[in-house]
Amino acid sequence: GATTFRGAPSYILPGTETRLKGSVGTGFKPPTLSQLYQDYPGFRFFGNPNLRPEESFGFDGGFEQPLGERVLVGATYFETDFRNLIQTAYFPTYSTNVNVGRAVAYGAESFVSVKLTDSLSARVDYTNTSTKDEVANQELLRRPRHKVSLTGIWTPLPNLTLTGTLISIGSFVDGNRDFSITRLKNPGFTLVNLSANYVWSETTTLFARIDNLFDQRYQNPTGFLGPGLAVYGGAWASLFTGSR
Repeated sequence: GATTFRGAPSYILPGTETRLKGSVGTGFKPPTLSQLYQDYPGFRFFGNPNLRPEESFGFDGGFEQPLGERVLVGATYFETDFRNLIQTAYFPTYSTNVNVGRAVAYGAESFVSVKLTDSLSARVDYTNTSTKDEVANQELLRRPRHKVSLTGIWTPLPNLTLTGTLISIGSFVDGNRDFSITRLKNPGFTLVNLSANYVWSETTTLFARIDNLFDQRYQNPTGFLGPGLAVYGGAWASLFTGSR
């Protein structure tokens, strides 16, 4: 058991419409049954029944500022300190999960949102994250330094909404699947996703979605192939107006 807390105040400055926001809180995450007891002898990976729960303390602070009626910008600094963070450790003859005594993740995220016309809008988000295992003095595994997303939303008809999203994940440190290389560089990947929604009636909405439009080959984590091109379509229906 554990007790955690979180507070997230927000305040709009009169006159400038600047929104100041922040949050502070603690976290608690017990190890999973798989991390504790599940073995994969073929990959020389074994569970660790001695794992302790992860604990964290984090905070962030930032702002959002409208620039006229069509542009909104914002930025936030964040930091999280971990105790007993669960990470994969590699040894000469096997690998397992262990608790990292102390670790930290910090960085900044920013965005620009623009309403280009009454029917077309776009948003760009960028996140820069730094991590450190403060015991081994190394970057934490599987934490990309850079992440960028670009989203465009177009409403060509009153009932039709088209959305396109580009997501780019930068390189990060990882280990290969059979654990023969303990630290290597995963080059990251870029995905393009599309979606469409059409409100057919007050109770029915048609949808379609394309994930990984260009069938990008990527591994996240290393050794686990990400899903390729996928196409979905269907409908939402409700018996009551205004619910879905």
